[in-house]
Amino acid sequence: MFSASTLAPAQGGIFNPTSKKPEPGWTLPFIYHALKDRIDVGKELGRGYFGSVVAVTIKTQLSGHELIAAAKFFTDYSPKGIKSIDNEISALRTLHGCEGIIQLKDVTLAIDGVVVGVAMELGSGTLKDHMPTDPIGIQHVVRNLLEGGKSLAYKGVVHRDLKPANITKVNRSDGYFEWKIVDFGLAVNEGDPNTDAGTVLYRSPESYLLEGSAPASSKQDVFAMGLIIAELLLRKLPYKQAPPRTFIHGGEGGNPFGLMNKVSTQYEGLFYNPGIALLRTLPLEYQRLVNLVEVMIHPDPDQRPGFGAHLSQSI
Repeated sequence: MFSASTLAPAQGGIFNPTSKKPEPGWTLPFIYHALKDRIDVGKELGRGYFGSVVAVTIKTQLSGHELIAAAKFFTDYSPKGIKSIDNEISALRTLHGCEGIIQLKDVTLAIDGVVVGVAMELGSGTLKDHMPTDPIGIQHVVRNLLEGGKSLAYKGVVHRDLKPANITKVNRSDGYFEWKIVDFGLAVNEGDPNTDAGTVLYRSPESYLLEGSAPASSKQDVFAMGLIIAELLLRKLPYKQAPPRTFIHGGEGGNPFGLMNKVSTQYEGLFYNPGIALLRTLPLEYQRLVNLVEVMIHPDPDQRPGFGAHLSQSI
């Protein structure tokens, strides 16, 4: 029932039109039971629309060794669900060996030839739940985030959903730990059509352009990462006022900012304004990070720096 196969660090997903799909009734309890001779299922680490992530111990057939990992089990095999799964696997294959990015293990989990999950590095909590408050801890997070951002940009991958819940802490064998970017279900290639995707409060202004009219860009990830750093410093997002629900989910022109010729006015004054006034009140020891945030959340993507040496040297 269980199969282990190598996931080579090449581009591409794991499904195609001829791939076998699960039978009706293949719930998570069924999958866990079917794989019980090869995996021990531990704590659930997270659950999303397309699957569930749990800590597992896997006994590989090839070596007999046990592998401790985070297994992402797929529960949605609709066309949309398969696209998300393939997005994630393709992105992680492209980012194989890259710093700041969660890494795939070399096994897939399958039942009767049907792929039901993949194994990744095991995290020990997300940034959302474990935000450091001391300067050294904050610097550590920022450094790891920028390393991950450089990896994304270098490989031409746009994550499109960077937020504290998608940054996980991964322990190393030397006793230290790193923060790594996870959850690539919405990832696309740089320059691909920019469909409506992401978490509202971390999205860049230009990402709200009408669907398909603006290409996906790493500058979207720069903006989101700037907000994450601001949140680290302030313990909250730096908005003057959160957008009302109706503003988020519609408004004029079919996007949260209304007509795009109003975006700059709204951005500067009314709602979605990540200003830096609060950040400027922080102690001097944080001012280099404040300066970094200021350029990363510039409303004009052309004025934002790309991931690279400039941002890394800023800390």
